[in-house]
Amino acid sequence: MKPVEVFAGKRIHLVRHAHKAHMDEDGHPRVVVVERQGHRLQGVEGVYSQVTPTMERAVMR
Repeated sequence: MKPVEVFAGKRIHLVRHAHKAHMDEDGHPRVVVVERQGHRLQGVEGVYSQVTPTMERAVMR
């Protein structure tokens, strides 16, 4: 498999930063962004927020 030129020589951690930036720019809900990064929201927001299938599909577009 050929490397993707944009990511050639980059650390994988930078890909995570780029992915978050793109989700933020696209206006996705915070709960989706946080969960896709492998984290959890804290406090009341974390208790009552949930990612729906519609939210997930929107990120995949």
